[in-house]
Amino acid sequence: MPTAWRWLGIIWWVFPVVLVAGGYLVPALRLPVTTSANLEPDLYFWLLISLVLCVIWIFAGFLHATDRNTTVSALKTDAFVSLLIAIGLSATAGFLAGRNNLVWALVLPTLTAIVDALVAGNRAINNAAQKPIVQHKNIS
Repeated sequence: MPTAWRWLGIIWWVFPVVLVAGGYLVPALRLPVTTSANLEPDLYFWLLISLVLCVIWIFAGFLHATDRNTTVSALKTDAFVSLLIAIGLSATAGFLAGRNNLVWALVLPTLTAIVDALVAGNRAINNAAQKPIVQHKNIS
């Protein structure tokens, strides 16, 4: 029976969607990043909440990858989807930044997706190194 952390590791790809959608529901996180004067007083609180959720996202990914029951195909899918999410969020953030419309709700999920994509391959290599080599019967 998978633990709660394992389930978080399996459905990790939902985290960026939830973080971005939840961030857009919070008025303080809808402020443009270029706004320097009169910042919303709640902004730092909600950025801290987002940061904690991003750390949980990365930690769940590590727990999923280091679980001995995680298959190689699941690790490959994890790395591929991590890369797609990082590219999608980076392109969206870059487009919005170019138009001076980048909001705080998108900043931390984008940075976390990039970190997740960069460490996904390393997690897969470490998982493969931890698994014992299966000894096959001699077929001679």
